[in-house]
Amino acid sequence: MAGKENTNYIFRNMKVYSSTEWLADNKKKYRSVFDKFDSSYVYKEFLFFNLHFKKKDWDLKMEIVCRDQIKNEICRLNCDRTVSKNSNLLFAREGWGTHNIGSYWQIGTYTWSAEIDGK
Repeated sequence: MAGKENTNYIFRNMKVYSSTEWLADNKKKYRSVFDKFDSSYVYKEFLFFNLHFKKKDWDLKMEIVCRDQIKNEICRLNCDRTVSKNSNLLFAREGWGTHNIGSYWQIGTYTWSAEIDGK
């Protein structure tokens, strides 16, 4: 929706990780380089500020997309949700891969993006 100003959220950051294990203070081990033989799933975390905090609930329509270095789509994950007026931060965390370590993710460069409708 080119030309329309977003009124529901402000993008804060995007991080990538490969372990769902939580570290101290609810942190994850974020990184941008992974060893093929240590990776089964790769997860991404998008973080947004909720501009309707303490005002109203609203619906987010979002898909998370991963592409390889030649722009082939690897996955498209639906992240639609209702955003609560009680949440000042909105986290969208999703992952893709297989249970078999080293069998899915190959050597290369991958990009994650969020496609959002509901501005």
